[in-house]
Amino acid sequence: VKFVGLLVMFAWCTVWGVASLARPQGVRARVSGALHLLMSVVMLLMVWTGTWRPLVSVVPMPVLVGVFALATAWFAVWALRDQGVGWLARWGHTIMFGAMTWHLIAMGIKRSHMSGAGSGDMAAWMVEASRPGGALWVVGLIGIPFMVYLLVAGVLDVRRALVPAAAASGCHGERPGTRAYRASALADAAMNLGMFWMSTGLMTAVAPFMAFLAF
Repeated sequence: VKFVGLLVMFAWCTVWGVASLARPQGVRARVSGALHLLMSVVMLLMVWTGTWRPLVSVVPMPVLVGVFALATAWFAVWALRDQGVGWLARWGHTIMFGAMTWHLIAMGIKRSHMSGAGSGDMAAWMVEASRPGGALWVVGLIGIPFMVYLLVAGVLDVRRALVPAAAASGCHGERPGTRAYRASALADAAMNLGMFWMSTGLMTAVAPFMAFLAF
């Protein structure tokens, strides 16, 4: 269920990302769209190990982390310099890309211990790292505000798609009430909720109840 659900959600984000880039728009909006499309593609490839492993064998994890850290900074600078229409949404995208950076760092930590380790060694490390002060415990603690944002933002994005007249404008310039606005809101919802769902496995050290969503 999780595999199919995430596949559908991130595939939709990717399709919408390509479609949105085809519309006439300014340079900053186009860069924003390109970064969203990049995130969608990376998340889509992350769903299946058959596509994720070849990607990280070509593009090392530190490079991916660096790219998304720079993307986070780009949205933050845009939000600081331009407080016009879409200002709040740009801060939201800043947090979302920050969450992506956190997710990749956490995956990199786990990957570094999985490399060359046997199943018993890995299981022992997971237990130790999940204790207070351990690597996975710290990762989970840092992830709490990101996870809260992803869940709340995802729910609000669904509301924005269903009741566009009651929502603030997004940062991509779509006019509320249009099909493009609803599609953009659904893509944002799929990304936020999809990232939340995919990241539940990183939170079990501090929130064990999330284990039922981690598989």
